[in-house]
Amino acid sequence: MAETFGPQKVRLEQALELIGDHEPVSYGEIVELIATASACKKRAAKDNLRILREARLLESAPAPDPNGDKRLRYYRVSDRGRQVLAHPYAPNLLRRARQLFTSCPSGRAKVVQRLADREGGRAGAWRQLEKRWLVPLEEVVTWATILDEVVDWNSLPSILGGLWAAARYGAFKHS
Repeated sequence: MAETFGPQKVRLEQALELIGDHEPVSYGEIVELIATASACKKRAAKDNLRILREARLLESAPAPDPNGDKRLRYYRVSDRGRQVLAHPYAPNLLRRARQLFTSCPSGRAKVVQRLADREGGRAGAWRQLEKRWLVPLEEVVTWATILDEVVDWNSLPSILGGLWAAARYGAFKHS
């Protein structure tokens, strides 16, 4: 297995969006799209495509031309892939998918893969992560909802209330 060093060039969210924009798309076309958009080598694009397939974020699609080449396999973004893309925790979940399914693991990813293999397989670990992270947005408990129940905002000085409102409505974004 080859090892990767440094930051990943291919963002899995971007790859899923590209595939969604061009679906149904053949394997070779996906590799070209990802490699061109991310300025990476085809090997990296193929590895990221493998990650998305193993995580069941892509599914096979019928060929757009029934009289075309039957050997080509076409893909589209699955319903689960669309759910992941729409979720606010998508980057975190896709980072874990990369750790579990990459064929070029970093040191930490090797440890994650070994633990997953020891505890029932990578697919099982992925299903557990999906259950934990992909809860409906109505059920997500945030600090804002917890503090709203605990703190009486009317008793705080107005500056703290203003800061809280700014933080709550996204004035301070983390990058």
